[in-house]
Amino acid sequence: MAHGRNEIRGWASESARRKRELLEEAGGGLTAEEVARRRGLPLVNIEHARTAGLLLAVHVETDEWLYPRLQFDDDAKPLPGLETVLRAFRVEDPWMQLSELLTPDPILGNRSIFTMLREQGEAAIPAALEAVREVG
Repeated sequence: MAHGRNEIRGWASESARRKRELLEEAGGGLTAEEVARRRGLPLVNIEHARTAGLLLAVHVETDEWLYPRLQFDDDAKPLPGLETVLRAFRVEDPWMQLSELLTPDPILGNRSIFTMLREQGEAAIPAALEAVREVG
């Protein structure tokens, strides 16, 4: 039985390590308060955007939600087309969504959805949606 617990603990630590890597790859994370301050919006607007699926936030070990930086431009505005892409996901887990948004995809010329949205804005939506549909 102890072996099983150690194995589960190993999976948990591997999962935590992978989540940290994803968040680092996404430029780190901003708290809802930081996003609200940078946008000049009430905190409730940011939390509503998260719960409505308009912004991506991942739940971290400190029991808070962090908003990956790569989804924002320099003014903390969501990338053009992000909302459309987020709504197209069939998978609801935000960590899986983040992984897909960061992963280079052959459909996108081996670029990530974040890269495409940053480079092409709304013009990237059709290709990004095709990539999302491939994985859910």
